[in-house]
Amino acid sequence: MGLILLKTILDMKAIGFKLLVSFFCVLKISIFSVNAQDLNNETLEIRFQPDSILYVYENIGPEMPKQIYTAVLQNMAFVSKFKQPIILNQVKIEAIKDNNLTLTQYVTHHEIKESAVKFSMYQKQGVLDLYDFQFQTSRYLKDTNLASSDTLKSGEGLIIMHETFLFDHVPDALRVSITGRTLNGKQVSSSKLMKVGNYKSKNSYILPLKGSWLTAAGPSLIGHHRWGSIQEFAFDFIKLGKGQLSYKNNGENLNDYYAYAQSVYTIGDGIVVSVLDGIIESSDNLKKLSETETEYMKRIRPYQEELMRKGFQYVSGNHVIVRHANNEYSSYFHLKNGSVTVKEGAVVKQGQLIGQIGHSGNSTEPHLHFHVSNGEDMAYSRSLPVEFENIILFPADNGKTRHLHSGQFIKTKK
Repeated sequence: MGLILLKTILDMKAIGFKLLVSFFCVLKISIFSVNAQDLNNETLEIRFQPDSILYVYENIGPEMPKQIYTAVLQNMAFVSKFKQPIILNQVKIEAIKDNNLTLTQYVTHHEIKESAVKFSMYQKQGVLDLYDFQFQTSRYLKDTNLASSDTLKSGEGLIIMHETFLFDHVPDALRVSITGRTLNGKQVSSSKLMKVGNYKSKNSYILPLKGSWLTAAGPSLIGHHRWGSIQEFAFDFIKLGKGQLSYKNNGENLNDYYAYAQSVYTIGDGIVVSVLDGIIESSDNLKKLSETETEYMKRIRPYQEELMRKGFQYVSGNHVIVRHANNEYSSYFHLKNGSVTVKEGAVVKQGQLIGQIGHSGNSTEPHLHFHVSNGEDMAYSRSLPVEFENIILFPADNGKTRHLHSGQFIKTKK
């Protein structure tokens, strides 16, 4: 949450990891091959978290000749139920549309080994437990020991955290297949399907702000939100002023920021299910003009780690969560201290004032973090794609864009 929550996590020395990059290679098949489920009922399990469906995100603009879709397969793991060690070889992922293959990509043996080393280290250091909201291991790998190499002993697992996709058309499913071999050379394989869909809410929503805003961070692949399932389709909104800056003067005081104290409204009718107010804000957490990005991150890291230890709700800062129809929840984070106007259990109407933009929690500057999810648990509910019916893209809008992206200027219709 905040403009750099995920970036902060990924930049931390204990867990500084780079995203795996998938690329094509040749799949070598041994003459002797058996399915993992056919060898004395032993299995090589494939698990996902979330495990129900993979949501795509639309990419289209005024100058694009066609619509394309991106997807991020989060938190994929392989768990061995074989009595003897299994050496993993390669992962193949195929997109299926109308029973036809439309795309094939691979996770190579080198990537498998590299990921094993990293995640085994994270588990030993306790990083997976501390940042369980990001890695989700308590949900799909509970009590599973992670292997430190490409060889899985009985009961051990291995994580491939992110695989990215670009589709011309939304596939019906992804088929994930993994190949490996026993120590005596027998080939084993296993596969599992993951459904794919383009989520569209049945509810009608408006932007939680009024006027002109910049989508400082959205669900684009270049943004930090996309790489975590709990905030995959979230937004950070800021307001720009003179010189296309988000602040005036030197930007070292909260009141220098154009977004600070701006009103926040409900996106739709609903019931308030969670409220937190009273978290103090401080200008000390703002980046000084004299600081480099590295110096700034080093200075505020202890504060961010303190928030994590206190509880995930403190990372989100002062906030409001509203339950809407069809099991959807809207979340408004980093609100101004003392600005929240609603209480838990209150019935709210679309466009109702609920608070003001602030700088509470893990925030690098005053902004609104907003997302829609399938539950009120901010640490484990799943983020959902959302569209707003009352916005216009600036400077051009062909009326076809449904999903916002990082860097887009928007304004609300009058």
